[in-house]
Amino acid sequence: MSCVYLLCSDHPLPLYESHARRGVQHGEDGFAVREHAYYRAAVDELELSRFMGRCTVVSAHGIVTGADIDRIMPYCEKILLFKGGGEAYLSTSAAFALAAAGVTLVGTDAWSIGAPHEEAGPHVELLGADIPILEGLCLSHVKEGTYTLVAFPLYLKGAEASPLRAVLLAEDGEAD
Repeated sequence: MSCVYLLCSDHPLPLYESHARRGVQHGEDGFAVREHAYYRAAVDELELSRFMGRCTVVSAHGIVTGADIDRIMPYCEKILLFKGGGEAYLSTSAAFALAAAGVTLVGTDAWSIGAPHEEAGPHVELLGADIPILEGLCLSHVKEGTYTLVAFPLYLKGAEASPLRAVLLAEDGEAD
């Protein structure tokens, strides 16, 4: 490996859509309690191996559709990160297409994977298919391409979300 990109700044990144914008609710274990039925597993129940592997960074501005996913997936790894200056969102059809394609993790540089007018749909589809979501990634300095992602969540028993530090590792010759 020749280059390491840190994908977050001074703020923690939610693993899932969480209470971060509404204020954290504390349960008996001291962290956010699961409030939404579409969270199939708590953070501590997920295998760490799901948060590391070959990934593809793709530029996308605005809302990505299912047709867009069908067009790009033959060229992508099973972990997919969308960069769009904080405005790379998925439609519900895109989330469905990602699940059908066997994607194992998806991320965006936007604060939510769903567009403001359709925020719940992509979350329901992805999380219902057991596909973790990384939101708020700092991808502005990363070129499109294939990397190795390492993004382990903190162990927070029963929590629906977790802060994490995400890094991309570039192969020799793939980075500036």
